[in-house]
Amino acid sequence: MEAPVRGRGMVAETIACAVAALVLLGSCAGAPPQPSGADPQTPGVAVPAGTGTTTPGSEPALASNAAGDQPTINIAGPPEPGAPGANAAGQPAWVPPGPADPNDPPPDGWYGNLVLKQCDSMAGGDALGTAARDLCTAVTTGEQNAWDQVDTDYAALPQPDGSSCLETAAYQVLANLVQYHRAHPGAKVATQPGANTACPLALSGIVDVAQDATALNPHVPAEGGTVLRLMGRFLAVSAVLVNGQTVAASKNAENNYDFVAPPSSAAGPVTVQAVAPDGSVLTGSAEYTYDPAEVPATPATTTEPEPPASNPADAPTESVSP
Repeated sequence: MEAPVRGRGMVAETIACAVAALVLLGSCAGAPPQPSGADPQTPGVAVPAGTGTTTPGSEPALASNAAGDQPTINIAGPPEPGAPGANAAGQPAWVPPGPADPNDPPPDGWYGNLVLKQCDSMAGGDALGTAARDLCTAVTTGEQNAWDQVDTDYAALPQPDGSSCLETAAYQVLANLVQYHRAHPGAKVATQPGANTACPLALSGIVDVAQDATALNPHVPAEGGTVLRLMGRFLAVSAVLVNGQTVAASKNAENNYDFVAPPSSAAGPVTVQAVAPDGSVLTGSAEYTYDPAEVPATPATTTEPEPPASNPADAPTESVSP
């Protein structure tokens, strides 16, 4: 009778081993190994070695470039279609509108042309302006030698200190597109327009266009009529408020708006605010000053001299003929 007992024990042991094997196999199947360089948050998208991961739609992370002296933006490949912050084609963003201040120094003049991809109008100048011009050429032509020049520019480019919002925005896009092109060699880089603005929109001063353009609080005669220019960064201005009084503004160049000072019955400073076409008042304010009205001088009263009194003795006598 011992043989049947041993048979039942062997069957039980076999079933237990089979169950344990199925449990182990199931746990292994539930966690397939990740391929080397794969983004665990974006299946099927490879991450360049040493760059970490980027969640689609999130802000790209910063790391050191090959020289280790400036940041580059890590890109794990085109964002997934429909991901937050990505368009359907997964295109990287171009530089956003500045806008440039009318009083910005000449080196910043390249930024407006960069936004419009008017590469031939960009003179270059300093290192960042030259790199931005070369980037513009590479993006618009797609030529590999142009991208090689961008790589050379970027490798020698110092990181901006953050004092200029235009320089910071241009550098960030340059770093982004250099990394993007490295991740997609041979592909023509198509960009989508940059969102928002590179610099905060605000009114910062007023100048007299016919006088010193650096004097941010000009003097205006009481009768008005002086053409004044808004200093600051704007996308559109339709009017200004002069101590609350609405005065029309006109655009004469990119981010360049003028208005005519109205007459004033009181001397002293007035506050100016810029108004957008939708009626909203932009951030910031500025001042200009009315001079006292000139009082015309009262002419001095003059008295005409009276003619001298006649003397009868001096009167001529008539000669009488006999």
